[in-house]
Amino acid sequence: MYTVEMALYDFVPVIGFLVGGIYLVKLSRLMLKKFLSIIMTIGVIVIVMGGGLQASWKLLTAINLPHPIWMSQGQFVFMATGYVLVLIPVLALLRKNKAKTAEALPAMATWKIPFLGVMTLASLSAYASLVVLSLRRKSWLAGLGFVAAFISVLTMGFMASQTQTIQMQWIEQTINTLGNWGFALGAILVYNTYKPRKNK
Repeated sequence: MYTVEMALYDFVPVIGFLVGGIYLVKLSRLMLKKFLSIIMTIGVIVIVMGGGLQASWKLLTAINLPHPIWMSQGQFVFMATGYVLVLIPVLALLRKNKAKTAEALPAMATWKIPFLGVMTLASLSAYASLVVLSLRRKSWLAGLGFVAAFISVLTMGFMASQTQTIQMQWIEQTINTLGNWGFALGAILVYNTYKPRKNK
């Protein structure tokens, strides 16, 4: 079902999230207590593991190598847990910047539904909070990056309930790629609004 090209393309949004995640970790180390930066680091690693396992499973499937189903299914557990962990320091950043809180939204095999719900709520809350933080830091472009990530999660949630054709999977992966690279852009730019404070 999966081609090698499609499987490799699935790594692109994972790399995008990793780039953005590195900058969020750097920001948490710069502005927050050590235990919160550790939580952010673990959250980013767990999310990247979830996306990486899914992409690796697709690649193994495409090249006809053994592809244990847990690699694909584990994505939901890892990413739900990771986004909850990332949300905690993001809200602390927002509070530190005299911020308000944000909100969220929700969409398979029965056991996946709670994880998908948690992942969706946590990721949307994290991205919404980061949009607010960006606007407070007067970084409109960073805000647009996080808006792209937010919209990507909403769109992916809707598309998950549609019939999964090959064409639909390409569209989903493109939306996911744009969202994660929007997140990367936002994280880099919002980090740069704090960076000068390091020398003060």
